Amino acid sequence: MIELPADIREEIVAAARAGVPDEICGVLGGSFGVDESRVRSHYPAENAARNTRTRYRLDPEEQLEIFDQLEARGEEIVGFYHSHPRGPLEPSETDAAWATWPDRSYLIVSLEADGSGDDGGESNGDDDLTGEGDSSADDTRRTRLGSWRWRDGADAKAPDAEVIDGSVSDDKNGSSDRGEFGDEGYFERERIVLE
Repeated sequence: MIELPADIREEIVAAARAGVPDEICGVLGGSFGVDESRVRSHYPAENAARNTRTRYRLDPEEQLEIFDQLEARGEEIVGFYHSHPRGPLEPSETDAAWATWPDRSYLIVSLEADGSGDDGGESNGDDDLTGEGDSSADDTRRTRLGSWRWRDGADAKAPDAEVIDGSVSDDKNGSSDRGEFGDEGYFERERIVLE
């Protein structure tokens, strides 16, 4: 479970809408627990991916600066957030390939075009924000917020975990993908509690 203040949710969603067509990203700070965390702050970061329309990557130097800010405030790394301007709410194979922080939350804002008109009626704890906030946002886009914990190790899979894995090479410097190192893990959907 992740506790998320409403004002931080609104700021992240507004940034995601303003960032279209590119993915936005950042770091969540606060109190970390393996199964429960509380967000107290967020730190937007520049998307350093080669293709910012379909990928995100935090610049390592900027990430270290953010970590220093968190430490100075007495906070812990709760997790990370990014947007899917044209993609689904669920983590992509690329998201799984780049996930490196066990037990941290990965918050996703989906702005997927809502051509179907219905998602089957199952919210799965997602925060549907369609119609909220900025009226200049594209009215054909459905805004949803979801969160997942990255769990390390294939032998510890939870029965309801959404298992997503894959390999990519997406950083501007041409770094190789994690997949070749045999890293395994999965995303486990978590509940968002709005404060």
